[in-house]
Amino acid sequence: VPHPQSDTVVTSFKRIDRRNGFLEVMSRAVPEHRSRLNTLRPEGPLFPERLISKSDGTRLYSQYIGAGASSITELDVRPGANQVPTLVELARIPLYWEPGNPYLDEKRDRIVVTYVPNFASDNPLLESFPLAPPFQARQGDAFAGALQMSDFVAGDPQGDSYFVPAMADLVRFPLVEINSIALEPVRSVQMFHPAIGLAVDVSRGWLFLTNPLAGTVETLDLATFELVDSVYVGRFPRDVEYDRERGFLHVAAYAGGQVASLKVGEPGLRPLTLVRRAATGRVLRGIGIDPRDGRVYAASGCGVFEFPAPGRLLPRRAPAPEDDGPPGGPGTRPGGHHPGGAPGPGIWPPAPGPGPAPAPAPSSPIAP
Repeated sequence: VPHPQSDTVVTSFKRIDRRNGFLEVMSRAVPEHRSRLNTLRPEGPLFPERLISKSDGTRLYSQYIGAGASSITELDVRPGANQVPTLVELARIPLYWEPGNPYLDEKRDRIVVTYVPNFASDNPLLESFPLAPPFQARQGDAFAGALQMSDFVAGDPQGDSYFVPAMADLVRFPLVEINSIALEPVRSVQMFHPAIGLAVDVSRGWLFLTNPLAGTVETLDLATFELVDSVYVGRFPRDVEYDRERGFLHVAAYAGGQVASLKVGEPGLRPLTLVRRAATGRVLRGIGIDPRDGRVYAASGCGVFEFPAPGRLLPRRAPAPEDDGPPGGPGTRPGGHHPGGAPGPGIWPPAPGPGPAPAPAPSSPIAP
């Protein structure tokens, strides 16, 4: 994620062996000016993963995962020797279960965390913490008929709900709306594919979520949870980042190795229109947006990349280079979920043809 106050980029490195991970901060102007924050602790290694910040780039937090030592830790970037920025750990919110990806509720100044169940399955579906100590947790009620498990949670500063994609079994995946004050389930809809990343736009009345099996981003009507539209973005879309100010939804295709940028339409128009796919290499997880100018930052197995804010319209549904396109070939509409289980026809006409493949967007790999 970018840190505008120091004009730096902060990246988490999660190891998958027994060694610990680390965080790295680098100068945007001089990428060689960088330093690491080691997350090894006496109780064992910690693996930093998700980084979140406020929409203005302040209040930076990292999710740490480790046996008996998971936490949400506040970070700060400070000047170091020879113009090399350094990372400093500030407050730490201890967590007692393995966390999913947290959400920063700017309206209430709280961090909301979902969990991955442990062997005892005694975790809540989600917890909410204030940004200032003492970090007294508020636990959400259990959602009946599902594991108390979710990897993401999302909300909208204008709204009063959190949205959590949960899991009942291998074929049923309820999407649950949670009241942000009482932390009680309000309603749910049964989906028949897993959903991972999601974003909410209360003013337009839409909920966006990724369908990793179909490679699509789906738009649901926020009032009814009915499927409105589905757009192919690449193989196994996972993380999403919503630039509300400029009206772009950015999606990380984990297996496809591309950041798909979609323009969010106004009510009455098509919800999402693909405007760019930018190649980063596979194992693509994190996305960050610079609030000053909409620059996009992405971290994959090939490095950290910087892209300018999107502005060029590409042929609709045209497959990006190194992508085999949606199921059924380029220009087809992948079948999305429908609350009743059957893929709906969609309200938008199919594209007239695949058109020419767009050239890769210019990228600037700022860190190998």
